[in-house]
Amino acid sequence: MDAQNTVKDAEVATERGAFYSALEAALGHPAPRRAGAPADAAPSLPDTATCRFTIVIPALNEEQAIGGTLTDVLEARRRIVEETAVTEVRVVVVNDGSTDRTQEIAERFDEITTIRFEKNRGYGAAIKAGFKADDSELVGFMDADGTLEAESWIPLINKLFEDNADVVLGARLNDQSDMPLVRRLGNWGFARLLGFVSGRPLTDCASGMRVIRRGSLKYLMPLPDGLHFTPAMSCNALLDRRLKISEVPVPYAERVGRSKLNVLKDGMRFLTIILLTGCFYNPIKCAACGIVLSWMAALIAWLAGWEPALLLKTMLNIDVLAAGAALVCHQAVKALIVAGPTGNEAERSLHRWTQPRLLANIGFGLLGLAALVTLALLLTGSPKSGLLGASALAFSFGGVAFVLLGISLRMMQLIRHKFEALIHDPFVRTQQS
Repeated sequence: MDAQNTVKDAEVATERGAFYSALEAALGHPAPRRAGAPADAAPSLPDTATCRFTIVIPALNEEQAIGGTLTDVLEARRRIVEETAVTEVRVVVVNDGSTDRTQEIAERFDEITTIRFEKNRGYGAAIKAGFKADDSELVGFMDADGTLEAESWIPLINKLFEDNADVVLGARLNDQSDMPLVRRLGNWGFARLLGFVSGRPLTDCASGMRVIRRGSLKYLMPLPDGLHFTPAMSCNALLDRRLKISEVPVPYAERVGRSKLNVLKDGMRFLTIILLTGCFYNPIKCAACGIVLSWMAALIAWLAGWEPALLLKTMLNIDVLAAGAALVCHQAVKALIVAGPTGNEAERSLHRWTQPRLLANIGFGLLGLAALVTLALLLTGSPKSGLLGASALAFSFGGVAFVLLGISLRMMQLIRHKFEALIHDPFVRTQQS
């Protein structure tokens, strides 16, 4: 029994050593350790004689474009091998629950591997399944909608080796882009926000064409299953100080067929993932963004007739809560993570009884009630210092508190998920049926 306990303690110590090494490397400063936690080096990227490259193409109801996209990719393989360090190009199509002829058309190409989801799982889920289906040293993905050219892989791959980068993306915001104006403005804004949070500039954070070193994939986790997969990857690559991301301008054409992107819904997802990921690495800057947004809302409320003194008091309360949540997130990285990858009973109980999404939803519900009470104030002309005014203030204060509490707890969960992925690589090859 003593021998078994000794072996188990040694395994836990080794796991914690890798965990703390990964934490230090990602944040750029020493992580707190318990006594006895070893300081092992973070994993290094492998060097191999061959350089295989797998292109993953997620497809959802792309019968109008998938044939042309696959033809373009297969024809570009020879030039990719001749003009880059790549020795072999493989193609994987992931049919993300299509209900049209996408699967039938893809199966006509004998030189590609196809993976089929019976039900739609999401853009990010399809790409991750494609990564797991192969063991190439380099992986990449591109959209199946005919907007991108396969020969653009050549400058992306060359840039990867020239800059010794981990991720290189094709930047679509250039003179050769036919992107609609609304999406162009949205992508520009998200890229600027991410640049502010990370302190590192990027032109296009949502590009659907990227080449990645396989050894770097686990450092990019966690990544979502939806269309916000791409901005989430950009966030992790920019904010994790071990990783280097570069970009190359690429042509971008009008898509073939109907777009799956919902500008409002997916735009909110993009914004949320940038702020949540930013909270993990730089909660202070994200809190500053929230405070600026709150004062913009206060300006609108002032123009709608709210009393300046009441607004000032409300904004100060909200700003104190935002700053407090930022400090909680910051300290979670530095202190709460000391529990190590194995966790402890207190933390497991906390996660069991306090669900971040539930808390955030309660907060949004209270903010909705505050908005309704405020509307009633405006319509009835009631004094803002009366019962309705006090109710609006209480709902606003409680709503912000619950939302920020949910975000803080979510940050603690992201910390654990991210660094468990660094220890147990989620992108080992799996067998596809």
